[in-house]
Amino acid sequence: MLERNLWQQLQRALKQDKWPYVRIEATAAGIPDVLVSDSDGQLHLIELKMVKGSKIKLSPHQVSFLTRFSKTGASVWILARRESPVVSYYLFYGSAAIALAEGSLDQVGALTPVVLEGGAALPWRSIKRALQRKAEL
Repeated sequence: MLERNLWQQLQRALKQDKWPYVRIEATAAGIPDVLVSDSDGQLHLIELKMVKGSKIKLSPHQVSFLTRFSKTGASVWILARRESPVVSYYLFYGSAAIALAEGSLDQVGALTPVVLEGGAALPWRSIKRALQRKAEL
């Protein structure tokens, strides 16, 4: 699966819930892929990643952006899909960017996702709840 397919899954879910969104075609390095407004008008930035092996590959610019904006309290996220050993979806706070760039999904306890669910379908209800909980904090 390509990142484009993960985007299409997310886009269908956002349309279904009538959450406004835009796919960001950034000219500045490091800006996340998607800007979403939830049903309460809170904004969320989401970086989409496909995982090969056990590493989520983030560029230094992405790590910098996610870390810097997390420190401001902004709602920034990393949504990843891993194909093997089983199809799994991971949602991390943007503040996990450094640990993700340096670590591995197979390190027990090192990287704790906000959402981790298996299966071919995007776990939108869980992702949606996580985004809305962050907005309430």
